[in-house]
Amino acid sequence: MYKTQHKEIEIEGETKILYGAATEDGFFFDFATDADTANEIVKLLNENEVEPCHAPEIIEDLFYSCR
Repeated sequence: MYKTQHKEIEIEGETKILYGAATEDGFFFDFATDADTANEIVKLLNENEVEPCHAPEIIEDLFYSCR
């Protein structure tokens, strides 16, 4: 259902790579600066069959609960 995807962005003249979760329908939510974190969250989303409409809230909760 989900796969890890990345995109490049420029912040104050510096190029950064952001990783996130993507679906086959084109939904993309970026949330990490390293691929390992994105891969782990994508794995959790897939294991729990999370609907795309709930993914952003779950990802946000994971980041706030783990820090």
